[in-house]
Amino acid sequence: MGDLRRGLPLKGWGDRSIWGYDTGMRAYFAQLWRDDGPVTDKPQIWITPLSARWSVAIEDVNDLARAITQTTGCTWQQVTAAMIESAPDLLSRGPAAR
Repeated sequence: MGDLRRGLPLKGWGDRSIWGYDTGMRAYFAQLWRDDGPVTDKPQIWITPLSARWSVAIEDVNDLARAITQTTGCTWQQVTAAMIESAPDLLSRGPAAR
């Protein structure tokens, strides 16, 4: 897989948030901004192996969806639906149900 960057149309988080895959880190990542939060260059939540909270690489899209669920308070179904909407060509069947 090559580098990937997609918007994340997640209710309450969808205005600026993105998710993707970085080949240099060999990991999935997400940069999340609350829609009603301050407008800054730095995301409010940054899921990446370079952050203090996420010190290990997320190598599976299901694990990324789980991390987004845990940090945003959105449901698994909301997160996976948003990921599928933004990348139907890659996630045609979606992350596995958990």
